[in-house]
Amino acid sequence: METVQAVKARKSMDALKTLSKPKAVVVRNGQQQEIDASDLVVGDVVVLEAGKYVPADLRIIESSDLMIDESILTGESLMVEKTHEAVADTKILAEMKNIAFMSTFTTNGRAVGVVIRIGVKTEIGKIAQSLASTKEEATPLEKRLTNFSY
Repeated sequence: METVQAVKARKSMDALKTLSKPKAVVVRNGQQQEIDASDLVVGDVVVLEAGKYVPADLRIIESSDLMIDESILTGESLMVEKTHEAVADTKILAEMKNIAFMSTFTTNGRAVGVVIRIGVKTEIGKIAQSLASTKEEATPLEKRLTNFSY
């Protein structure tokens, strides 16, 4: 039998989980609806507004005064102006003015974009995957202390 305190704690945790789930506004069947970002698929049409996180890598197809904080990816402290207009093909993230990247933050304006990458295939997903696969190595001091202790 669960105690009252355990039940309250479980309810609090469930409430926190629903708050922390990223949401996305999509256009499906001609209607705007809010879904869990984890339910997005490549090809979904997503609506971005100021104050919202970008839920996946998106190619912007419509925009109005769109500014995005990409500091999580580029380290730049200034907001980046984004556009729906075509740009020259490049591998440099900071020059991809018509792409909104997952986990960045919309600070101004509105836009509509098409999902082009989700999950570990996104730019932030690639970074997370490379960090997870990096092997942690002992520092020289740790190695000497280990040798000293034997």
